Amino acid sequence: MKSHRGSHWKAAFVAAGLLMLVGPAAAFAQCPVPLAQPATSSPGSILGVLRETRERLSLNMDDPSPLNQGKFVDGFRVANATEVGTLVAGCGTLAGFNGTITVLATSKIPMNVATDGANLGIGPIEGTFRIDSTLGRINGQLHGILDFVPTNSSVQLCGGPCPFVTTSGSWKSVDTRRGIDIDKGGSFAGVALVPFQHPANGAWLYLDPTGVLNGTQNAFVPLTPQDFNADGLPEAKFIINLFD
Repeated sequence: MKSHRGSHWKAAFVAAGLLMLVGPAAAFAQCPVPLAQPATSSPGSILGVLRETRERLSLNMDDPSPLNQGKFVDGFRVANATEVGTLVAGCGTLAGFNGTITVLATSKIPMNVATDGANLGIGPIEGTFRIDSTLGRINGQLHGILDFVPTNSSVQLCGGPCPFVTTSGSWKSVDTRRGIDIDKGGSFAGVALVPFQHPANGAWLYLDPTGVLNGTQNAFVPLTPQDFNADGLPEAKFIINLFD
C-alpha cells in the first residue's frame, strides 16, 4: 500500500466521523471498545499501531499511489505485505498480549480502471502473525477484508477520495513449536492510513479518522522520521484493535 504523490486529497478535507475500531459487545464484558457508539465493551481488547515495512507488488513509478499500485492479475490487485509494530493497552483477557507484533499478509482486491486511475474495491486479506508478548511468543492466523472504496475517485466521503483503507475480520492463535500453547481468538477492526503530500508545501501527512495518533479524530498528522523507510519513502500505518 504505497504513498500518494501529488495527492488530490486537499488539506481542507474533513473526514466523516468514522467508527473504525468498533468491536462486538459481549456479556460480562470489562474492556471499552474505542469510538463505539453507543458505548460497548468486550471481555478483552488491545490496540496495535503498525508500519507497513514492505509490500511486494509491481510498481508504477509514474504514480506510486494506492490507486495505481499492485500486481494486476485478471482484474485484481494482488499484494504480499509485511507490517510491524506494537500492541499496547491490553485489557481483560488480552492483557498479556502487550508487546511487538509482525504480520505477513496477502490481499486480493478487485479493481476497475477509471479515467483518472484504478478504482479499488473490497477483497480478502489473510495471513499469519507473531506476537512477542509479556506471556511469551504467540503465533496466529488472520482472515478478513480490506475495503479500498474510500480511496475511489467517485467517493466524496472526505470531500473527495480518502487517504485510508478500512479493514476487519477474525484472528486466532495457533500452536507451533516456537510459540506458547494458548487458545485465543476473536475479531479485529481498524484502518490503514495512506501517507499523502500537502498540495501546497509538500509535507507528508496522515489523515487519522480514529484519533489514536494525536488524540483528535479526523486530524492531519505529520509523518515522523520513523515513518520513512531506508529508501526515504513514506510508509502506510495500520491502527488495529484486537478483540477477544
